[in-house]
Amino acid sequence: MSETGWPGWTSTIHEALLVNQAWASHVGEAPRGLRSMNASESRQKQKHLLVISGAAFVVALLAAGAAWMLLVRPTPVADPDPSSASPELARVCSSFLRLVNTAKEKWAEKNPKSAQASPPTWDDLGPYLGRDVAGELPECPCGGICTIGRVGEPPTCSLRPEEHTRKLADAHLAAKRLLGAKPDSR
Repeated sequence: MSETGWPGWTSTIHEALLVNQAWASHVGEAPRGLRSMNASESRQKQKHLLVISGAAFVVALLAAGAAWMLLVRPTPVADPDPSSASPELARVCSSFLRLVNTAKEKWAEKNPKSAQASPPTWDDLGPYLGRDVAGELPECPCGGICTIGRVGEPPTCSLRPEEHTRKLADAHLAAKRLLGAKPDSR
């Protein structure tokens, strides 16, 4: 390895300079702009060429990186905003609220005295609510809190329809998976 750290380059440059010197001595004078160099001038020329070639390499590397950034790198496809309102999720929640209201009416038919006194609890409505495929009670898909209300009043979700978003639904589902059990959203 040479003293400059670039194996092969300095010896190639040195050989080219020696050929130039040999040609100049054969012809009798150096080609236009060239003359015979001593050893220190040869080393200085080699270092100068090394610096220039290193700078050219860095510029080429930067140009290649810029070209990749502009041309080759895939651009993300415009996805719909995951936090935007989802009408489908709002409809699922509305269906859930209708189911709660139906269960509340059935409970009131079987318990007329209790219906006048206070609103039913989730335990009261449990037998009248269906179960999903996992055997769980239905709930708001975005984790909204359902207020049952008195008989004759419609149940409500703590989330407005425009607040039912995919982001909330994904977070609610992730929380359920993380906890291993259904979070109490009621």
